[in-house]
Amino acid sequence: MSKPKLIDPTKYVRVGTAADLAGVTRAYLNRMIVAGTFPGIEIDGQHFVLRSDAENFQRQPGMGRPRLTK
Repeated sequence: MSKPKLIDPTKYVRVGTAADLAGVTRAYLNRMIVAGTFPGIEIDGQHFVLRSDAENFQRQPGMGRPRLTK
């Protein structure tokens, strides 16, 4: 049997935090994770992404309206 893959929980953030870091909505980021176009993991029904992936996310031209900042 192979060993289970271990993750470092200090490097992952919840989708809401990741969406804020990436400058997109939580719903949009969730759709990207489910579609497989953004890397993420699911634990007990909650999606998590690497903080570094969210911080380095670059919107592509034509991806819709940018999120309003306060």
